Amino acid sequence: MPAGPQASSPWRWPAAAAALVITASHVPVTAEHLSEAPYIGWSFVALEITGVVLAAALVLRDTRWVWWAAAVVPALAIVAYGVTRSVALPQIADDVGNWAEPFGIVALTAEAVLLAIALAHCFRGRVPRRASGPEGGGGPSGGSPVEHRCAGEDRRGPEAPQGQEHAERELPEDLQDRQR
Repeated sequence: MPAGPQASSPWRWPAAAAALVITASHVPVTAEHLSEAPYIGWSFVALEITGVVLAAALVLRDTRWVWWAAAVVPALAIVAYGVTRSVALPQIADDVGNWAEPFGIVALTAEAVLLAIALAHCFRGRVPRRASGPEGGGGPSGGSPVEHRCAGEDRRGPEAPQGQEHAERELPEDLQDRQR
């Protein structure tokens, strides 16, 4: 479902920018790797294409699956960088220990930023908030239901009833007992 103006996250813009930086940091070394170690070069090409598609998807379709892809792609790239710097892979054994490669540092930084934004976005609202107010009621409505969101999606829906009755249906039993 396309993201409407109210569902779009402002974090999609820095996340998309990070995806484009990941792409841009690999372009200058792709040709060298295609000739030296084609399997690495083609993985760079795949990452570059994925980065552009991911950036476009973040801007155009602010959905849960796009945000999860925005977490998985940089995580895999970080792992791949770590492997190539610590294990002598065929045709690129000279990269072992070369942690200070300038384009590698740029890529790792952008990958870490994108991963952090995506994970924070996907896991926000997953932990029940501690009730406040008299008798743990959380305010005049008597408590707030647990929301499960990623990319601004609220599973309760607009037709969900408000109030204590809804909160008790949404909370696990052990949390309902604590709330009373």
